[in-house]
Amino acid sequence: NSPTISLSYMYEILPLLSSCCKNLSSLSLDRLDLIDLAKTATYCPYLRSFSAQCFSILSTSVCRVSKIQFFILMYLRLRPSVN
Repeated sequence: NSPTISLSYMYEILPLLSSCCKNLSSLSLDRLDLIDLAKTATYCPYLRSFSAQCFSILSTSVCRVSKIQFFILMYLRLRPSVN
C-alpha cells in the first residue's frame, strides 16, 4: 500500500489473492487497515514467508477449511501500526 494511494484489503487485495496467488510463496502487506489471517492462509496455502506491517486490525474470520493453515510457513512478521 502507498502513503498517497490507499487500497482496501477486502476490496482490492483479497480478490487478487483469491484469483491468482495459490502458489505464492512470499507475501508482504503494508499499511492496510484490516488484514484477515484466515482468508490470507486460505487463498495463499503455500506461503513460506508472510509479513504484515502498519496494520490497525488483524482478524481471523471463521473458515470451514479442513486443512491446517500456514502449514509450511517458515517466517512470520507482524508489526501493527502504533499511534
